[in-house]
Amino acid sequence: MIRIATLMILLTSLLINVEAISIPDARKAYDEAVYKASAGKTFLAQAEKLNPTEPLIMGYVGAVKMIMAKHYFNPWAKLHSFNQGRELLEKALAAQPQGVELVFLRFSIQSNSPGFLNYNQHLATDKAFLLANIVSLKDKVLKEKISNYLLSSEALTPAEKQKIQAAL
Repeated sequence: MIRIATLMILLTSLLINVEAISIPDARKAYDEAVYKASAGKTFLAQAEKLNPTEPLIMGYVGAVKMIMAKHYFNPWAKLHSFNQGRELLEKALAAQPQGVELVFLRFSIQSNSPGFLNYNQHLATDKAFLLANIVSLKDKVLKEKISNYLLSSEALTPAEKQKIQAAL
């Protein structure tokens, strides 16, 4: 009986110590990593410990890795970080191809990536997908985030921007 109680206490303490990455934390890290390398490093260190398999979190880990490439000085480190992130984001999208947030992540990365990285082949389809699905989003925070990004994006025409504004 004492062994069972000890085992239960041990298992409970292990479960309590495992901190999952929340969607709001992932979104915040993604937004902050653009300007602060420390935010991206902290998020990636946490993700490395937890090895997330949920597609949306995996997508954010990939996107942050790609963003972090801009903070490195060494060109090989930049390329390595970008390619690792690309692989994770594409793996997440393969697991959840209709995930609006994942498509948004890829669109935002592709629309800001240098052409020589050759990571822009989904821009048109992702833009069309986002324009078609943004209206039906239930998550108001996500809807506002995607809308604001699209309205400021150079990848959209004035007519497409008007369509978004009319739908909001």
